[in-house]
Amino acid sequence: MKITNKKLMSVSESDLKSGVFFNDQVTEVADKCFLNLSGLTKVLLPNVTKIGSYCFRSNPQLTSVSLPALTTAGSYCFSYNDKLTSVSLPALTTAGSYCFSYNDKLTSVSLPALTTAGSDCFRSNPQLTSVS
Repeated sequence: MKITNKKLMSVSESDLKSGVFFNDQVTEVADKCFLNLSGLTKVLLPNVTKIGSYCFRSNPQLTSVSLPALTTAGSYCFSYNDKLTSVSLPALTTAGSYCFSYNDKLTSVSLPALTTAGSDCFRSNPQLTSVS
């Protein structure tokens, strides 16, 4: 794991504890930080307000993400996660293009503060029935 000025720059499989990643010190997460981590199941980042593009892309075991302070998410942030079924981001105001795309099992997304969504933000989620 590499952190620079409260920005999480990189994470590897060895940073996970039984598939879980937790850090309450960082406030930002870099592009591609959690990209393709096959053992990642759950993320808890209570103080993060911004995540970069491709941040949580292609994590085949990811089922849960807790980012209660998140306000800005880049492009493709939560895409291609085979086991992600629901997402609740109460403070998110801006979501990049394809942010929640290509999640075969995603059924619900709760984004009560969302004001700006990029193009194709929810593209190709065959089981998505609720966006609020």
